[in-house]
Amino acid sequence: MTPAPTLLRLLLALLPLLTAAVHAHAVLTDPPQRGVLNPANKFNRGSERWTNAPMDLKAHFPAGDKNDAPGAAARSQLRASANNWVPFDPLNPNFRWRAGVCGDPKRGEQQHMRGGRFYFGAQITRTYKQGELIPIEVNVVAHHNGFFQFHICDVAKCGGEISEQCFRDRHCYALKRAPNAACDSGFDKQCAPIDPNFPYRWYLPCATKPENSQERMGMDKMLWQLPDNLSCDHCVLQWFWSAANTCNPPGVIAFYDGPNRPRNWGNCFGQSGARGGVTRVQRNCSPRRNPEEYYQCADVRILSRQSAPPPANARQPRPVSAPTSVVSNGALQYVRLYADGREVVKLAAQNVVDVSAYSKLTFEAVAAQSLSSVHFDIDGTPLWTDWTAPYFMFGNRKRTPAYWKHPIFNRRFVLRVRAPQNGLQLQMSVTLVNKS
Repeated sequence: MTPAPTLLRLLLALLPLLTAAVHAHAVLTDPPQRGVLNPANKFNRGSERWTNAPMDLKAHFPAGDKNDAPGAAARSQLRASANNWVPFDPLNPNFRWRAGVCGDPKRGEQQHMRGGRFYFGAQITRTYKQGELIPIEVNVVAHHNGFFQFHICDVAKCGGEISEQCFRDRHCYALKRAPNAACDSGFDKQCAPIDPNFPYRWYLPCATKPENSQERMGMDKMLWQLPDNLSCDHCVLQWFWSAANTCNPPGVIAFYDGPNRPRNWGNCFGQSGARGGVTRVQRNCSPRRNPEEYYQCADVRILSRQSAPPPANARQPRPVSAPTSVVSNGALQYVRLYADGREVVKLAAQNVVDVSAYSKLTFEAVAAQSLSSVHFDIDGTPLWTDWTAPYFMFGNRKRTPAYWKHPIFNRRFVLRVRAPQNGLQLQMSVTLVNKS
């Protein structure tokens, strides 16, 4: 189908804008999307466990293109327009997909799907609880206005991977925004009230940084309600962004003119002549005038609200002695959690520490005098002995920490630190919480 001349003229006129900032228009950073697991990425959401993960920070245009070639966005929109654009509605069984469900070309290599380069084993990057409110964060580089939407799919019921059929078979759910007093007041410049006609949308607030600068959207404001009846070992969260820099998708103007509009955005500047978050000098989107769209996917887990009781004949775990904090004299003073080259916290008898922001962890025993040796064990299993201060669990000849290669996350363990020849001991329970 040949695109209408008016659309062609529009896209050619917008070509300089559409080719700017093609690299990473926006990136889903919490939970981290497929292709952003490597800690070398500039969005700082990777993990040391994934240093060999391939990176993909490029944009995904409506027809699935993602490259830096001049005119990529315009050509992608022209191809997508041949599909007779309709609003994104993946739960409608008659919806015609314009791109792969995770942003790849509709007809082409599915690099973000199972078997693709950026799939990388579908690493679980976040663990949530059934029915809870979750924060989501997106780093926006090219601020194109519009709105975000999120869907979550239980892929165990879909052959192990998200797919169009997964949506058709009703194994996917649209996430609704959770109430937030600051946003709902209409006077918060970082978020808009919930749109009663489209409660699944997050409208992008005004840009606060120069164009092509990284800007975090959401943080503690973008809260979403997980389905009350969904738990899964592996779910896929799909992020969709309908931009509004070439046309206004249905419902956008009505929202900004309605009683639930943001009241404190004023005439703040945006792309394509936007003022106060919306561009009123452009036409509405239509089958021949479609917006830029972006898709990506992240892999998560949702724990059930109540764990099933163990079978009657289940083997009971070996009991661990109750943690205490005992020092026979003041020579062995305390134990601290040491991460990324600095002290994080001094440990008490009971400890729950969120370590999601750190990549390298170990423990250090701090002593007031030289000790013959310091022994570290976890749950009664000897792990390391250090002979010279500073006393790190996993030290080296230079007396610097070598860090814990396989730390224990998200379960309680008992850490015991002893200086047996000096008759000293410290013991404590520790839970290292890692949400990544």
